[in-house]
Amino acid sequence: VDLSQWSPIVQDRCFLPWLVRVPEPHEVKNARMLSVAQIGHLEDLWRKGNAEATSNDARIGALTAIAEEEEEPVEPTRAYYE
Repeated sequence: VDLSQWSPIVQDRCFLPWLVRVPEPHEVKNARMLSVAQIGHLEDLWRKGNAEATSNDARIGALTAIAEEEEEPVEPTRAYYE
C-alpha cells in the first residue's frame, strides 16, 4: 500500500465536500443536537431492522431508557464495614 497516494478526508474540522455534501443554511438551522445515548439508541433501532427510525424515535427511546434506569432499586450503603 502506497500511503503517499492517500489524501485526507477532513479539512478545517469538516469532511471534504467530495465525501459529504455541505448542508444548506436552512438544513443547518433545522439540525438537532443528539446526545451519545440518543445516537446509540438510534443505531440499536437500525440494527434491529427498523430502518425508518428517526431522531425522534431515538429521543423517545433514550428518555424511556433513562426513566427505566431510574426506577431500578438502589442497594443501600452500609454505614460500617467489618
